[in-house]
Amino acid sequence: MRSIAKGIANTSEVFITAFAKPPTSLEIKNKSHNWQQRPLLVCEPTYYYKSKATGIWSLPNNENKFTKFIEPQLDRAFQFYKQEIEQRSWYGYWNYGDVMHTYDSVRHQWRYDLGGFAWQNTELVPNIWLWNTFFRTGNSDVFTMAEAMTRHTSEVDCYHTGEYAGLGSRHNVVHWGCGCKEARISMAGLHKYYYFLTADERTRDVLTDVRDADKATVHLDPMREFYPKDQYPTHTRVGPDWAAFCSNWLNEWERTENKAYRDKIITGMEDLKNYHSVCYLVQLLVTILKLLIYTIWEMDYMVGII
Repeated sequence: MRSIAKGIANTSEVFITAFAKPPTSLEIKNKSHNWQQRPLLVCEPTYYYKSKATGIWSLPNNENKFTKFIEPQLDRAFQFYKQEIEQRSWYGYWNYGDVMHTYDSVRHQWRYDLGGFAWQNTELVPNIWLWNTFFRTGNSDVFTMAEAMTRHTSEVDCYHTGEYAGLGSRHNVVHWGCGCKEARISMAGLHKYYYFLTADERTRDVLTDVRDADKATVHLDPMREFYPKDQYPTHTRVGPDWAAFCSNWLNEWERTENKAYRDKIITGMEDLKNYHSVCYLVQLLVTILKLLIYTIWEMDYMVGII
């Protein structure tokens, strides 16, 4: 059901160098290394932190017992996944850049063969974890892993053409296998950090493609299993769906200063605020009504005793 790869993508790059004479083995080796480890202008973590352009996070801190404990844990978490990529050979044209979702402690193996537990496909936003780790540390190994994950998840795990364009596939044995096609998998907030750091043109195209991903829900209602077709063209959830739309709209406003996308966020926030105000009022009235009923019942009970 909806397990199709039509519409996904995977971009490759070709580097060409002209030599005046046949190159030596060492020259080819050095050139290959330079192509794979291209120079990148970066800043100190304090600069990223003060700019707040990448959100709110903390710099490494070892000033108290808690942070002295947690900082090494953060590093160990990254080193674990870095090692797993090599140990488990998480490579290949369609797989490189992603990691597995759930470990099977009985078989001592990742659940590579169980739908919903295999490839991560951005579930629990590991992209953001890696980019925040890079911003905090400046570790080049973290950047390499975050870059690979961004390039994979922004293309292979997402649809760029067809009826699912703008949506992504939830975690599964194959990257396009799950029938859940959702905006939270493809949202711009997962990939924008790479564009901000490198100005990568393909990533810019991907960010542009998802700015109107909310319209794709008209073709595939996220709540189709719970709500029948009615007067509304679609139904969405506040958390997984609307939050992802906001991620897309925010990035479009950040990149282009198109206020129409900023206004969508504001409108949604106002609607939610008003909705919750009404819900609170209704809940208050129900509570008061229950108290009144309980009080009347108590009075009748007391009168009966007297």
